[in-house]
Amino acid sequence: MVPEPLDPRYVQARRVLLDALFALAPHRAAVIVAGAQAIYLRTGDADFAIAPFTIDSDFAINPSLLGDNPQLEAAMRGAGFDLTQWPEGHVEPGTWVTPALVEGRQELNLIPVDLIVPEGAAPPGGRRGARLGVHGNRAARRILGLEAALIDHSPIEIMPLDAADTRRIATRFCDLSRGLPSSHDPCMGDGLAFLRSWREVLCDREAAGSPCRNASDGPCRHVGEWWVATIAV
Repeated sequence: MVPEPLDPRYVQARRVLLDALFALAPHRAAVIVAGAQAIYLRTGDADFAIAPFTIDSDFAINPSLLGDNPQLEAAMRGAGFDLTQWPEGHVEPGTWVTPALVEGRQELNLIPVDLIVPEGAAPPGGRRGARLGVHGNRAARRILGLEAALIDHSPIEIMPLDAADTRRIATRFCDLSRGLPSSHDPCMGDGLAFLRSWREVLCDREAAGSPCRNASDGPCRHVGEWWVATIAV
C-alpha cells in the first residue's frame, strides 16, 4: 500500500514542533510531546493509505521538573511564537502560534503549539492559566487529562520532514505501550491518530504473542472495523 505524499502543512508543523522543542531545550526534562504528533512520531505511516496529518503540537509540562531559566514566555517569543490573542483582547494562556511558509506562500492560519500543565500536577490557583512562579500565569494552561503523560513516556529523537532542515533533537513523548488507548485520552489527538495508535499497540501485542482480552481487542486487521462500529454507537 503506497501512502499519500505528506501534506506541506504537516511538514511545516514538524518544523514548528522542532522550533518549540529547541526553544524549550533547557527544560527538556519537564517537556513531553503528546497529542497526535506523539502518535505519528511513534507509528509513522503505519501502512495506512492516508498520510499522517496534524497541525498543532501539544506539550505536557511537568511543573516539578521545570527550572527557572529561561522563562517559558521569553523562550517561546525568542523562537518566533506569540500567545493567541482573541479579538476582544484577552490572551489564551499556553496557546502559542507562529506563521509558516507553505510552498512559498505565507499561511493565513497560524500553526499552534500548546503548553499544557495537567490539572493533577498544576500548582494551586487559577482556572485556565497555570501558576508557574517565575514563568507567570500565561505561558502554559492547565487541563485535566494529561496526567499519565508525566509518568508514562518514552525517549525519542525527532527529525524534520523537510530535507533542507538538518536539525534533530532528543526528547520524550507520551507512551502507548502500557495498554490500549482510549478515544477520550488527550494523548490520542484526532480520530486517525487514535486508529493508528490502536493498530500499533495491537500489532505489538500480536508480535509478542499476547492473547486478546475481549472481542474489541481483536486482531489488528479488524481494528478499523471495530473503531468505526464503536464511534457509530
